[in-house]
This record gives sequence, structure tokens and C-alpha cells, in this order.
Amino acid sequence: MKLFGMDIDAPVLVPPQQRQTLEDALANVFGALLETDLRDGSTISDIANICTEMANELRTQATEQLHRPARYMALMTQADEMDAHAATWTLLFYLYGASLATLTPAGAGGPSLAYGSRNLLYRQLLADHIKKEVDADVARCARVVSWLESTADEALKRQANVPFPPGEGLWLETKTEMRTRSGAMVSELDPDAPGRMGRPLHPSNAKSQERIMARVWQLLRAGKLHAAQEVCDNVGQPWRAAALGGGGLYGALPVGQTAEDYDNGPVVHLQKEELSDETANSRGPLLALWRWAARQAAAAGASEKFERAVFGALGGDAAAGLPVCVTWEDFAWVYCRSWLESWAMRATPPEAQAAADLVPGDAVMAALVRCGVAQDVAKNSVEGAMSVVTCGGGGGGRAYMTDLLDDAAAARGFGVLFAQHLMAAEAMANAGPAAVQAVRQIQALLIRGDMHVLMADLCRMIETSQRDDGAISDAAGAAGGGILIEGGGGGSALFGSGGCGADLERRQRICALAAHMLLALGALGELVPQTNPDIAFLEAQANVKKAHRVLELYTRALLAQGKLTLAPRYLCVLPGHVRNSLCSELLELYTKNFLDVDASTAPRAPDGIGIANADVNRRHLHLGTTATAAAALAEADEACSHIVAELGTWFQRCVLLQKRHAGYGASAGAAEVEGTRCGYLWTDVSENELRNQLAFFTLGCRYNREYGPYQRARVARWLAQPHIVATAAAQTRQSNNPGSIDVDGVVDAGIDVDADVNNNGMNGEEDTASWIAANVDPMSYHDLLDFVNCLCCEFALGDDVTAAAGQLLFTEVLPQGLEVAVMSAVRILEEEPDDKARQAAATYLHEEGVAEAEAAAAEAAKKKHLADRLRDLLSELEEWALYYDLNAKLSAWSERHSADSRAAPGEGAPEAEMLREGGELLQELLMRLLKPTWQQELAASERAFAATVGGRVQVTLTLTCPSTSTLDSARDPYPELQGASLHQFSYDLQRGLLRAIADRELEMGMEVLSAVGGRGHITLNLTVAPEPQLWQGLVDLVCTLLRGELEGVPPVLVVTLDADRATSLAVCRRCRIGQIVRRCAALRLSLVGFGLDADSEDAGSQLVEILAEPAGVSGANLLDSHMLELLSPAQLAQVLQMEALTYERHLQNLQERRRRQKQDSAMARIVR
Repeated sequence: MKLFGMDIDAPVLVPPQQRQTLEDALANVFGALLETDLRDGSTISDIANICTEMANELRTQATEQLHRPARYMALMTQADEMDAHAATWTLLFYLYGASLATLTPAGAGGPSLAYGSRNLLYRQLLADHIKKEVDADVARCARVVSWLESTADEALKRQANVPFPPGEGLWLETKTEMRTRSGAMVSELDPDAPGRMGRPLHPSNAKSQERIMARVWQLLRAGKLHAAQEVCDNVGQPWRAAALGGGGLYGALPVGQTAEDYDNGPVVHLQKEELSDETANSRGPLLALWRWAARQAAAAGASEKFERAVFGALGGDAAAGLPVCVTWEDFAWVYCRSWLESWAMRATPPEAQAAADLVPGDAVMAALVRCGVAQDVAKNSVEGAMSVVTCGGGGGGRAYMTDLLDDAAAARGFGVLFAQHLMAAEAMANAGPAAVQAVRQIQALLIRGDMHVLMADLCRMIETSQRDDGAISDAAGAAGGGILIEGGGGGSALFGSGGCGADLERRQRICALAAHMLLALGALGELVPQTNPDIAFLEAQANVKKAHRVLELYTRALLAQGKLTLAPRYLCVLPGHVRNSLCSELLELYTKNFLDVDASTAPRAPDGIGIANADVNRRHLHLGTTATAAAALAEADEACSHIVAELGTWFQRCVLLQKRHAGYGASAGAAEVEGTRCGYLWTDVSENELRNQLAFFTLGCRYNREYGPYQRARVARWLAQPHIVATAAAQTRQSNNPGSIDVDGVVDAGIDVDADVNNNGMNGEEDTASWIAANVDPMSYHDLLDFVNCLCCEFALGDDVTAAAGQLLFTEVLPQGLEVAVMSAVRILEEEPDDKARQAAATYLHEEGVAEAEAAAAEAAKKKHLADRLRDLLSELEEWALYYDLNAKLSAWSERHSADSRAAPGEGAPEAEMLREGGELLQELLMRLLKPTWQQELAASERAFAATVGGRVQVTLTLTCPSTSTLDSARDPYPELQGASLHQFSYDLQRGLLRAIADRELEMGMEVLSAVGGRGHITLNLTVAPEPQLWQGLVDLVCTLLRGELEGVPPVLVVTLDADRATSLAVCRRCRIGQIVRRCAALRLSLVGFGLDADSEDAGSQLVEILAEPAGVSGANLLDSHMLELLSPAQLAQVLQMEALTYERHLQNLQERRRRQKQDSAMARIVR
């Protein structure tokens, strides 16, 4: 934009892009961790690249903080730590994912010459010894060396070193000085002159020499011996290149990428020359002699430190390389490379060369003396060299090997050597800052293969971090010990200390990377439980449990950080009981978010009279949410649908993978699948996992004392989500967008589907419902209908608030089109068994078809039963929909009538309108709801007996006292009793029930369910034998209790009702019919109060006729068809009393009309 009065563009403020967090980046890779074979390295490389990119980003941020030194150093430390994490992932692949030829530890030792196994080169024998992993320590050490050299190579690439100019290695300044000075510098220019004469070169040549050897050391450290020789050639030192190449173009034992380069390179002519030499001089003595010579060069005191380090590494002298080591990786490479070559040559010793083929030692010694070598030095050198080539692998022939093998730790194997020299506290001091040291400790444990220690320490540290919000407060952390290393000292704390934001972010990164590292180890087969009952089996089981614990902590951390959409993928790899718990926590967070949104947008009454608050809350539940809340609620509901779709997607992917793995196991054999190199993550997700998780969560909410009736009604929406997601997918198909639905109702946008409505048959509502029903598990509909019907029963037995929550189920919770979809599911279930039965009948005559026919018949019976069950549940739901709809209308009319009675004259609703609406409502109640057949068939005793468990009909009630406060919100939990009130209520209830069941064959149990603080409810358990009369007595007793008519028992409020559907409906039917009759009588009284004739049908005169209708007139069961049978004596007395008041009011109306008629007549006579 332009500034006012100036032709200058003002800077446009661009909002900063949200940086992708490490958790988000790792979550994007999780699918590959789950579904791909990690041994190909691509997935692990992706995670390493994520760490590298984050390190680069941190360094970029650091460059912007140069004016803040402390912040700059902190960011650089974090960058170094992320580089170390990237190296850890690379190490993970080198150790456990080396199935590619590029990562075979030592390759093949060069291309084969195909001259027979007897003509294998000595270097090929060494490589073959490592390749076959006949020695696990040697193979692991070779993989570690490969990793160390690869990290050094990557570091070299990042440095972009400038090549040396040609002739940089020529000693021209020394040559010039030799002509003018004497004594201070060498007087000869041969390569051995500085060491032999003990005199230095010219300072400039010495510095060039140091720079060249430093570069050679870097290349050797990266496994690039061939490149180091090229550097020497280019700077004018071919003699040094020849000295470096005595063990071959790529060294004596190349590993990793270098080994692959050698195997695939144009080195056949070198192989032939080497084979010719070994044929003439035996296999290995020349290599042994060269290593001995390199060791002697490294031991020369006058040599420069880098030169000593280079030849020490070539000769296996670790001590010679230590002075130039800067990082922990340098120290590790020196020790590991020396041990690898020395131990491999000890395991595959070189052959001895016959003394007759050698030049006599005296002649060699005389030649050395003539060259200026001292007599004793020449003698020792010749004797040492002769011992190396003549004794081979025995006797004094091992003298050429490094003294490292004489070290007690080295002699006990690679793991002990590594622990003693590289995991000790003094060695870790070279690893860098405390944070980097902690990562090096993890790498060290991976290298040693100490999974048990690694799992224990990671689990302990992450638990401590989360428990103390990142501050390590235990003794080990206070002492500065993070991961304690067996065989070494302790490092710095893994998670650091303090509670600042940077430390918190760092702890979160470490937790995320640790969790994914354990996932990778599991996929690579390192955490697969063993089957042999030994110590290894117990450790493996413990490691798996600790890995699951770390993954659980990470998933909980995601929930705590609000990264809810990332959690579903990690639930798949957790054990079933942990998955159930975390999935419930995830759904509860979404539920609370939805409830918070709803509460923040709900209408509120002004401060004042308490009853007004309660009225507003009830009106809100009856009439639904306001227009302002609709958008916020829709967004929250969409978030719930999205998380259900995410859960279904990942669960379904796991099921498909499990089926694929099962097929792989059947074809490959269990031994191969269950081995330590499976390459895949194994999960135990069931095909109905999503449905089970939703049912588990909603059932838990129903029994959660923190969830009141309103919250329980809202929770039922979760069970409808599969249908909602499937409906959205159907709409997507109809709008010509590609997409499909799996069995859990989850959209898979990656599948192209013909969305033409005419082609896919979705021409109308029924076709769409059929498509939806075909792509939703019918048991999901069963769970939804059963749960909602249970809530309807419980809410109907409560007060006005619970009744309003029941109405909410039908106005805002249950989705549109549910009934049509359920009936479509019923038709599908009924049609499929018929088709399968016909197919089975065609093969029934064949012997192999008998089993198929029997299985088809069993499947058909199962689906038929489910179809009948769905039909019954839907029928019950429709009855409840009618009940709550009319009950809501009746409550609304009653509230308006009460408000009008309190209003000033002329301010209320028009009397004619109230009269019309009341009359229509009363007629609807009488004609549709107030009939003896309401839910009669579903509440039959035969259905209750068919659903008995253990041969007894059982009813379990959770009860409390109704609240007496008028300030309670409709969203509050159920009221709880406390202290003396709870005990008194329990005592009265037990005493009254014992009196009531004294003459009945009924068993009773009662328990006080109290929570923290002594608040709680009462649980009542009643059971009877499955006999009609006993069952009827049980229903009567429960109804008497819930009506508040049990002698000596105060009024009760139902919190939960657990029984079979028939028994529950029988109780609700008896309690609700009596209440509806009373409310109809009250409505009839109000209408007569408006002036209606009590004998007219508009005023409900048929109410008395319905009650007086004799049993059996409607053709129903004589036991239940009489309406009076559904009313208690107290209810009937109340109805008759209101009816008497109605007729009293009716007579008053008549008298009032007659009085007015007389007055009108008298006034008319006066006027005349």
C-alpha cells in the first residue's frame, strides 16, 4: 500500500508461518514406521533428516541472536544436540537395518576372480569372516565403524574444504634454507630425513605438512583412504600415497560405503596382482608386514602428531591416534577401528611365509646400517619384521598386533572394550555439552546392545521428567547422573534441570525421539518378546513393557500439549488396556471441549431469583441451542467427527497390516516371522476396535459421577459418529468428489470412486441410506440405539432436568436420517443370509459343502438375530421420541401458563392461543401416548426371561436424593449425599426395602458408593427367579420405590438403571404412564379454568373413559392392558382429586356464565 502523500510502498506485515514442530514431523513419518520394512533405511533416513533440518533451523535462529550471547550459545547447543540425535538414527540403521549391500559390514573384499575358494584373497577372507557374522562382536564393531566413518564423511561434506594447490607438499623453502643454513634443519630431503636426523623442516613446510596430514587424517577418519592418497599425489608427495596404500587402495579392511565402492570399483587388476603376490608369498604376511611398518612409523618420536595418528590408525595403534581426537566419535573410531582389524586378523590369521623365500636378515640389516640406521635399531627392526612374516598367526607372529589386545577389556570382547574406554565419565567429557553427552550415552547403549539398561533408563528418565515437570528430583538426577552406564561412569542429566521454556521444549523433543526410536527398534525386531523361558525371555518381556511405557508417556504428553490429532496413530502400537485408557482420555478431552463451547454459548438468566436460573436452563435444554452457539457447536462437533475418522483410519490400517502379516507368516513360516528381524511393527488391533473404543468410553461416562444427565446425553453423540462420517462420505460422493468409506465409516480420499449419482444408484434418500448402512458396522447402530434407549429410561425416571436431557437426545444428539439408515441395515442383514443360504444349499450335497452350509446357517441365524434386535431397539427409540416430544411440549405449555398467571393483566399470552395450543396438546397426549399398548410388547416378561444372566432376573439401581436447591444448573452432575445424610438415606432405604420384600421371594444387596470427601450414591441390587409372578412383583417394588410411595423411604432420584431392556421398559412404562395421566388431568383442569366445557372432547373428557376402559377391550394381554393397572392407588387418588377439581371448576364456570347471562338480560331490559 502507499503511504499518505508519498509514493512509497509501506512494508506489508506478513504473518509468520507456523513452524512445524518435531512432533508433527515425526507423526508424518509414523505411517512409514508402521507399514514399511525399516531395513531399507528410507524411513530411518527421513527421521535423521528431520533432526538435521531442525539443527540447521536452530543454527539459523542462533545467527539472529548474536547480540544475545547466552541465547546464541543455548541455540547452538540445541543444534549440536539435534545433530547428535540425527547421528543416533543413522546408528540405528547401521546396527539393525543393514540388509542392503551398501551396509554389509565389510562387503565382499573386492570383486571375486572366480578362481575357486582356495584362491580367495586374504582381504576377502577377512571380509567373509565379518559378513557371515560368525563372530557377533566383530560384526557389531564393523557396523559401528561404518557408522562412525559415515558421520565423519557427512561432516566433511558440510565443511567444503578448499583443495590444496599443486606442490603444497614440496619442501621448497627447506631446500632453499639448506643452502644457507646448517644444523637447524634437515640436510637431506628424503621422506625419512626428519625422523632419521631428528631435525625439523622449514616452519612454512612444517605448517603445510601439518595441514596436509590433518586433511589426510580427516579423510582416513571418514574411510576415504583412496581420497587421502589422491591428496598426497596432488600436493607432490607420491611417496606418502604409496605408504598409505600398502594395505590396498581402500585399506586393509574397508567397511560400509567404502567396502561397497571397492566391491563395485574397477579394481580387478589390483585383485589379480594381489592374488599373484599371495600365491607367491602366502596369504596375509605382506599385509601384516605393512601394518607392522605403519606401527613403527607411528612410534617414531620425531613424527608430527597427525602423521603418527594416521600411521597408528593404519597399523592398529590406538594410542597413537588419541592425541588428535577432538570429539567422542573420533575416540570411538580410533578404538573400534584398531580393535576391528586386530581382532579380525587374530580370528583369521595370516599364513607364515617360508624363510627360504626371504632375503636373509643379515643382508637387510647391513643395508640399513649403510643407510645410517644404528646397529641395534636395525637389528630389532629386522628381527621384528622377520617374526611377522615367518611366524604367521602363531607364536611371535602376533607381535605386530596392537597392545590393545593385551588389554583386559579388549581381550574380553568388543562390548567390554567399548564400555571401559568410551562409556566412562572421562571419555564422555569429550562428547560436548551435557545434552550431547546424554545422547552419546544412548548411542553407547545401542552400540553395546544393552537394551535392558536402555529401556530402564529411558523409562525412568521420562517418567521423572513428566512427574516433576522436567525437573529431575531423584537422587541420581540430583547427583548429576542421567543415564547410568554399566561399566562406566555417569553422564549429565538426560533432561537437564529447571523449568524454563527452552528446557521444556528440549525435554519434549527427547521424549518424542525416544518414543520413535523404540518404535523403530520394535519394527526392526529388537524388542520382540522371546519364547524361551530363560533370563533372556524375562529381559525381553521387561524391555517390551518399558518400551510400551515410554510410548504411553509420549502419547500422554501429546494429549497434555494439546496435539490431540496426533494421538490416534500412537494408540495403535500400545497394549489393549493402555489403548483403552488413553483413547478414553482422548475422547474425554474432545467431550470437555465440546461441553465448554456449549456452556460458553448457552443462554444465561440475569442474577436474581433462583428459580429463573433453573427455568432458563430447562428452556435451553428443551428448545435447543441458540443461533449464536450453532456455529461454535458445529465446529466442535466437526472436530469430534475428525478424530473419530482419524481413529478409524489408523485402526483399519493396522487391521490390514495384521492380515498382511498373517498371510506372510502362513507362507514364510512362523519361525521366520517371529524372528528378530521381522522389519515391521506388530499390533493387536481388532477389526471392531473403533466401535469397541467408542462403546467403552460412553459406557464409562454413563457411570462417571462427574457426568450429569446433560453431559451423558451429549456423550451419546460419539456412538453416532460412524454414521455421521459415513453420511459425510455419501455427500462427498454425491458432489462428485473422489472418496470411499471403509468398514468403520472412515473416508479414504485416496481411492477414486465413480461419484455419479445415477451410476452408483444413490437417487434418493433411501438409496443414500442404504449406501451408508452398507458401509457402517451394524453393531455400531446397535450400540447407539441401546445406549440411547438406556439413557431414555433413566432420564424418564428422573425429574424435569433429566427429562430435558432426554429431549436433547432427539433435538441435538441423534443425527438426521438415522432411522432410515437403521432400517436399511436391517434389510441388508436379512438379505445377506438368504443369499448365502442359497449358495450353501447348492454345495450341500458335496461332503466339503456340509461344513460350509452349517457355517452359513449359523451366520444367517446370527445376522437374523441382530436384525430383529435392531428393529426392536429402533421401535423403542421411536416410542421414546414420541414421549419426550410430547413431554417437552407439555412442559413448555405449563411454563407459559405459570408465567401468564404471575404476569400483570394484559401482559401474558393471548388466552385464545393458550386455549387452542393446550387443547391440541391434550388431544395428542390422549390419542398417541396415553394408551395401554405403549411399549407393551417390548416390556413383556418373556423378553426379560430370555435375557437372564445366571438364571436370575436382575435390576441394579444407583440412587440419590433429589436436590432441594433451586440454583442448580441443568449441566451439574447428579446431586450427591455426604456424611450423616448419606448414612441416614442408606438406613431408611434399607429398612423400607426389607419391610417390602419380607413376603417376597426376592434377594437384595445394597452398597454405598462414596468418593473422595465422603460424597456418594447408593447402589441397590435386586434379583428374582425368572417366573412371571415374581418378575411382576419385582417391577411393582421398583416402581413403588421410584414413585416415592415406599413407606419410610424418602424420595429418590435414579442415577443409573441396569437391567434387561424388557424389565427396564416395564418399570418406565408403569412409572411414566401414571405421571402422564396426572399431567393430563392437570392440563385438563387448566383448560377448564380457561372456560372450556369439561364434558367436551376439547377439554379431554375421554380421559376418564380411558381409565375406566375394562381390561381386554383393546385385545391386549389382560395382565397389562387395563390402564388402571398401571397407576398406583396414590396416583389414582391424585387423578380423581384433580378430576373433582375440574368438575368443580366446570360448575363454577357454569354458574359464572349464568350470572353473566342474568346481568346481560337485566342490562338489556334497562336499556329498553
